[in-house]
Amino acid sequence: MLEITTHRFLFLKRKEFWFYNSERVTKGTYNAFCYSNEKDACRKKTVLKEQTSLINLEKSSEELYSKINRTFKYHIHKAESIGITTHVDYSPTPQICNQIMSEFSVFANKKQIEWNPNRIKALRKLNKIIISEAFLKEERIVTHVYLHDANRVVLLHSYNPKDIADKKMQGYANKYLHWKEILSFKNFGLKLYDFGGINMRQHPGISKFKISFGGEVRDCYSYIEVNPLLTLVVNFYKKLKSR
Repeated sequence: MLEITTHRFLFLKRKEFWFYNSERVTKGTYNAFCYSNEKDACRKKTVLKEQTSLINLEKSSEELYSKINRTFKYHIHKAESIGITTHVDYSPTPQICNQIMSEFSVFANKKQIEWNPNRIKALRKLNKIIISEAFLKEERIVTHVYLHDANRVVLLHSYNPKDIADKKMQGYANKYLHWKEILSFKNFGLKLYDFGGINMRQHPGISKFKISFGGEVRDCYSYIEVNPLLTLVVNFYKKLKSR
């Protein structure tokens, strides 16, 4: 499990608990449980049942590769043949994280994606963020951002720093980067590669892309718990504004 604090204001704390599995935790005032494995989570009123694709990194490299979609294997070979290179950074500096936040903010606004920059800052302080990149010569083609605990790594963000004219090459680079990450995370000692949300109804293209890397689709749960004290504060504030 990974616990991070994304916001602090006086006595108020916003915490996120990733991959929660009924461990004993010290909760904040506002608690977001993300991709929980908790068996009783489905009984909660506000739970969001989700699906994700998990790749078992304890398998051999040969077995992991054999599970990848045939077309994707061709694209991975194509990327390697045209000279795509990759870099995986397990301890990005504050300067690199600030650059990533600035770039992704532009990308998110363009694509109308909601995101939390404070999460990036909190993860860097805990050294639980991974930033990986694919290049053609010295031009950066694609960037991936991950968070991880001791066992599991999950894809948070994937984006292109700038518009690339050659969309095929961009696609090759993206698939190649995912494959090189799988190998790198395996060597780093992580046990599960989590592709993040799978939703065939709302995002069929993205979901098929993730599943094509051979992971197993699993259920997980996300939900929010709010301290009663915060509810009282919010209600009091609303009454003051209504006067």
